[in-house]
Amino acid sequence: MSAKKTRQTVRMVVAGLATVLALLAAGCAAQRTPNVEVPANPVPAAAVG
Repeated sequence: MSAKKTRQTVRMVVAGLATVLALLAAGCAAQRTPNVEVPANPVPAAAVG
């Protein structure tokens, strides 16, 4: 395995982890936000997260 391919793989893994963390953070924020604050949103936070 060349160094270039290793760097590509590491970058992919890091990007994947960042995406997962961002999704988890968004899900937690949606769950912490009471539905009363967003009356315009018909979808419950649990369904989004």
